[in-house]
Amino acid sequence: MQYKVKSVRLKNFKCFDGSKYYEFVLDDTKNPIILTGPNGFGKTTFFDAIELVFSNKITRFNEAIEKGNTDLQKNVLLNEADSDGYIVCTLINEKRECLSLIARIDHGMHKVNYSDSITYGMINESISTENLDVCIREYSDWRKSISEFDVLKYSKENFAVYYYVSQAESVHFLKQSITQRKDAMNALLDLGDVDNWVKFLQDKLIGKTASSSNVVINEEIKSLDVKINEDIDQLRVVGAIDESGCEFEFFNIINLGDMDSAPLWDSEKLEEVDISELERGVRDIDRISHLVKDYEDYKNHLWNKKLEAAMVNGVEDCLLSRDYVKDKKIDIGGIKHIIESKNRVITIFNNSAFLRSKEIVPSDYSADGMRKLKQLFPESVRFDIEDVQSMCTNLIEMSKTLSSKQAVIKKMESARIALYEANEEFDENTDKCPYCGQQYGESIKLKEAYEAAHALLEKENGEELKKYNELVKQLEEAVKESQNALNKEIGALNDSDVSVILDEVRRLSSFVSDKKRVENVEMLIPLIRGDKAFDDMGKQEQKNELQRMFIEAKRVFSNEDFTNNLSLYAYDSLLEEYPDIEWTEQNLLQDEKMVDNKKGYIKAAINSKKNEKANEIKARIKKNIRRWKALKAIREDLKNIQKLYSDAIESYKNQILKRLRVPLLIYTGKILQDYQNGLGVFISKDEMRFVTNGDVKHDILNTFSSGQLSGFVLAFLFSMNKQYVKESEDDLGFILIDDPVQTMDDINISSMIEVLRNDFKDRQIILSTHETDKENYILYKFFKYNRIGQSFNVKDQLYGV
Repeated sequence: MQYKVKSVRLKNFKCFDGSKYYEFVLDDTKNPIILTGPNGFGKTTFFDAIELVFSNKITRFNEAIEKGNTDLQKNVLLNEADSDGYIVCTLINEKRECLSLIARIDHGMHKVNYSDSITYGMINESISTENLDVCIREYSDWRKSISEFDVLKYSKENFAVYYYVSQAESVHFLKQSITQRKDAMNALLDLGDVDNWVKFLQDKLIGKTASSSNVVINEEIKSLDVKINEDIDQLRVVGAIDESGCEFEFFNIINLGDMDSAPLWDSEKLEEVDISELERGVRDIDRISHLVKDYEDYKNHLWNKKLEAAMVNGVEDCLLSRDYVKDKKIDIGGIKHIIESKNRVITIFNNSAFLRSKEIVPSDYSADGMRKLKQLFPESVRFDIEDVQSMCTNLIEMSKTLSSKQAVIKKMESARIALYEANEEFDENTDKCPYCGQQYGESIKLKEAYEAAHALLEKENGEELKKYNELVKQLEEAVKESQNALNKEIGALNDSDVSVILDEVRRLSSFVSDKKRVENVEMLIPLIRGDKAFDDMGKQEQKNELQRMFIEAKRVFSNEDFTNNLSLYAYDSLLEEYPDIEWTEQNLLQDEKMVDNKKGYIKAAINSKKNEKANEIKARIKKNIRRWKALKAIREDLKNIQKLYSDAIESYKNQILKRLRVPLLIYTGKILQDYQNGLGVFISKDEMRFVTNGDVKHDILNTFSSGQLSGFVLAFLFSMNKQYVKESEDDLGFILIDDPVQTMDDINISSMIEVLRNDFKDRQIILSTHETDKENYILYKFFKYNRIGQSFNVKDQLYGV
């Protein structure tokens, strides 16, 4: 039984706020019902609400203008962001039975894709507005769409084709491709699950082509291709099988000695040993056999290698430590003692600048330095440290009070003494003054002149300078004994001498702290043949001679192929792989016949395993090929079935289109009347293409004016509704038309009214317009046929203004 719209109540939906339910109360006994009033007060929102309830979408809503993941801050369907929105559409049938359909819009979802934010409810009665909030709050059976309740029979997917023409999208059906237009007819075909099964067949099982991915059969065929190719590659790896048929007896070729167990390939039971391990055994027998034969040369190789490593730093170290060798060993204790002794000398030197100076310099004196020096070498500090400290302090203070003349005399005296000492060091027998260049004839006369200059300067001294010089003499006398003791201990040691000592200490310390360097030198010591001639050589010649001796000590290989065998058979890694073998006890490995027999025994076991593995792989390949062929056949069968069903469905669609051609031609002829291309619009044969006559291919979408397109869309809606919306098969007894007269001329409007009045008198017709004259004209035309309509002014009824 078909239902009509009794009322639509909206709260917080689009232009309607959440303060109350805005009620569109319709009189279902009247026809047509016209929503009137100025634009912007909710006429189109009324149609959007009904479409949303029945189809889960709004045709004119464009989601493409925003990115799908954009947060729009509120739900696009709501007026207020902080509360849910509601649509309540109440239907009524001839028995006056009511059905309330509810759409609840979740305010927490802010994406442009609004459909997931809506849930639907259904109540088998009309609910008063006063009780509506309580009823919705207590309702719990919310679902994803009205169709899930399975109460109303209607075409949800094609709501905008069979029941409703939208204002903004009046030609949306025409804008679809030919294929999409025909797919829209599926709801009319009553195919049950056949169309879904055909789609499942392509999307999930076989795909569009044999190369389509992510479909079951194609993926299984690809998987089998991979497995078969992998098995073929494995068969190639197994390789040719030796069918010589020779038999070999087991024996251990490795003399175990103290070994706990033989290598796996040398054990008696080879059934459980992997082929790769056995193939390794064949290779390693050759390697081990050659190493056994070359073992003496290999030991010589290790000796030479060790000698070369020792020679890297050994030559320098041998010369450095030559004086510290006892019984062909390095005397580590002796070197450490020498290091300590030299360090003591350096420390004494560093703390004795005051005593080492030829002329007393009071400012150089350090009481702490003297105390440290006394700890290291008591004989060098035989004076009272505090007394000397006091004398040096007094001299520094007295030096500050000297007159400028006395200061100059003091400097001149110091300079005279320094010049005299420098000249003595350079040439003590010279008679030439180093300052003025005067020749004195004899060196004794030059010395007398020095002393005369000293006497002359003494006469010029003032009282202060005399006191100063007397205190200096006292100081010199106080430290004289200590200076003598220091001179005996370290001699005429200077900064350059200390640098040499420091370098030797550094090198000796580095040497004794490196165990490997000491071991290398001790290895080289027996190779050194030292004699008087070697001792008399220069340092570089000694280095060259040591290198010659060490090179001469290298050992020669008895097998001229040893160097090649060393790398070819990887002797170094072989000893790491078999660390427990006693290489000098392996007599069987020197017998080539025994080696060949052992290799033959292992190869026979390999062939047996290869044969077994090859048979296993071949059996697997045959099984997979059979399955591969079966899947290919199944795919071909399914493809044929798909084509059979698709052809049948296509044929069925074309039959349905034939039923639509005549009603469409009649309704387009009535509404559009006669125009320049003829009367009516045709559906071309076997296609969902609309043309002006049967001989053209141009779709009317590209040739009609906007007014003609609007008239055609109405005619198409009437044709679809008249032909396929049957009372016995469909429960929606209404037609919705949003503002049909916007782009239509008066003739088209008059024709449309005639069609609605005569051919759809059993349907509830709900339309809208903002033009009062068109509203009155439509109501008048229906009134002439005793049809009383309802005018619902949205602005006045909902807002009271």
